[in-house]
Amino acid sequence: MGSLKAGYFRACITPPVGTPMSGYALRGGPSIGVHDDLYVRAVYLECGSEAFAIAVADLLGVDCDLFESVARAVEREVGLEPDRLTVLGTHTHSGPALQAHWSGEGVRALREVVARAIAGAVAAAARELADVRVASGVSEVRGVSVNRRDPRAGPVDPRVHVVVLCGAGGIDVIISSFSCHAVVLGHNNRLISADYPGALNRTVEEVTGAKSAFLNGTCGDINPLTPRTSLEKVYDRSVGTFDDVEWMGRILGCEASKVALLSKPKAQDVDLRCSSARVELRAQRPCSVSEARRMVEEAEARLAKAEGAPRQERLRAMLELHRARAVLYCAERYGERGTVEVDLRALALGDEVALVFLPSEVLVELGARVKEASPFPNTIVASYANHYFGYVAPAHEYPKGGYEVTYPTTVLEPGEGERLAEAAIKLLGKLAG
Repeated sequence: MGSLKAGYFRACITPPVGTPMSGYALRGGPSIGVHDDLYVRAVYLECGSEAFAIAVADLLGVDCDLFESVARAVEREVGLEPDRLTVLGTHTHSGPALQAHWSGEGVRALREVVARAIAGAVAAAARELADVRVASGVSEVRGVSVNRRDPRAGPVDPRVHVVVLCGAGGIDVIISSFSCHAVVLGHNNRLISADYPGALNRTVEEVTGAKSAFLNGTCGDINPLTPRTSLEKVYDRSVGTFDDVEWMGRILGCEASKVALLSKPKAQDVDLRCSSARVELRAQRPCSVSEARRMVEEAEARLAKAEGAPRQERLRAMLELHRARAVLYCAERYGERGTVEVDLRALALGDEVALVFLPSEVLVELGARVKEASPFPNTIVASYANHYFGYVAPAHEYPKGGYEVTYPTTVLEPGEGERLAEAAIKLLGKLAG
């Protein structure tokens, strides 16, 4: 079996001031400064002939093109096959816009720089391998998150999952996970920031002296419940401040640190087991590519006509163009085949700890379903991994309507979220043997 080894590396990926920002269609313009740096954090695991790399970046998400660019470079530099790599975003809404259909061709150069940085971090982590033992724990934090689709009664996942990699000198790396949109800051913020995941990582590192890597969970319908949040206007994140970012990051980071410091590493070696699966999910096809192109042309004309019009009229025109471009992208990408191909990844560390990596924005109920069915007591279900195609919702949410289940915010047919969850459960069962 061999002993488990781990390496860690962190690289800065802060974009230049003036870069278009992701997450909000109504943002008033590109970035005007940097509040805190963005990073990619890579953890490389190796045990005998098996290896797996996790790279989590302070980005809105990771689409399949970005993942493939990173995977090619990692395979070339390290020899690690793509099915042994996962690249995730923390889902900060205050980072760079890397999606060409939202931001124009100017993002290509930045995408290449970010892809090289992520691949370089993985390669550097692979050069830092040292023997480690594994500890883990699960706790809860309530009062910092809210179900935005049903603020008063909807489910949240309060669990804080922690996996600790202990080296010869004590705790070396802490991997933590919690399910909440990284939207403490709203569309009115134009400073680059990692949002609360950045504050969480800083807190863990300050409290424990270890290296930190935060993985966001299935938070498609979960928003921060910061002190100024109104349950009547729960989607309005313009109330968020950098003080709120620190508030939330410190609460979660302190809890993760407490769990890590109280955890006891296994005396015996644990093995590393990895698995992957490809799943085809049915996609909606509400219009043809030619119809979508016509929508974009009409939306561009309306926006041009709105020049000099009242602010609300211009904002409506901007939103229409944003939506039309997203419809065109989805029609071109998924419309002909009518399917979305996704690659799931999962790894187990011994018999108690597992991590499964899901694509895109999965609603909390589906992630909870995977955790509850998992044979591993501590199962991290991370989102925003390797592919991004909008929201993944349970079938019963579609008739309720709303942002998360409206095309093109979601491209999937009802029932495909359940199929994705079942595929993840099956993958975990395979790892458990």
